[in-house]
Amino acid sequence: MFKRKRIQNFTNRVHRIYDRKFSYVEGVLNSCVTLDQLDHTARWASTVMTQYMNYEKKRLGKLFNFCGILAYIDLNDVVSEYFNLKQDIIGLIFERKVKEIEAQEVINEEE
Repeated sequence: MFKRKRIQNFTNRVHRIYDRKFSYVEGVLNSCVTLDQLDHTARWASTVMTQYMNYEKKRLGKLFNFCGILAYIDLNDVVSEYFNLKQDIIGLIFERKVKEIEAQEVINEEE
């Protein structure tokens, strides 16, 4: 019971902190108007999410002695799953924006 509550508290903390930060990253990605901007921004977003994941994993390493091996493995899985999902979302936003920008360029060329 204690382990499950600790994992849930940790999961809530990660979501509370990084959902707000990811909404900023998402806004920056959505504001791109050229393919060059989008390329640089997508790389930046991916790097930022990787840095956040590495920070949380390093932080978990410090908690290892306190919470035990099984809880550490579960918490590590939570962090990996959360940030991998965010990386997937960045990829989807990138693909969508590429299509939008290319369609806009075709419309501008026709005019």
